[in-house]
Amino acid sequence: TTLRTFQELQDLWTQDDALTIEVIKATDAEFHYNVKRCRYAETYREMGLGHIGHLLSCNRDGVFCTGYDPRISLERSQTVMEGASHCDFKYRFSDRLDTTPE
Repeated sequence: TTLRTFQELQDLWTQDDALTIEVIKATDAEFHYNVKRCRYAETYREMGLGHIGHLLSCNRDGVFCTGYDPRISLERSQTVMEGASHCDFKYRFSDRLDTTPE
């Protein structure tokens, strides 16, 4: 796997306007984008579950990329789900696997 093959999955994530995104950087080592509109957040709010939407959807983002390839990491400081104007996704690919215990 590579970060490029991971980027190709984005078509699945944005399908049917589920997410409206703005790609900031797309290289072999970094993939940064902002989610400007999140229909998942909108749906959870409509269902009265906005306060736990981040637990149901956003929490899986970091483990998803690690499951795809442990050399991919995610940094994100804010989410639409938790009231921010946008989600700021910053994926990074490392040629070395981090084996440092947490």
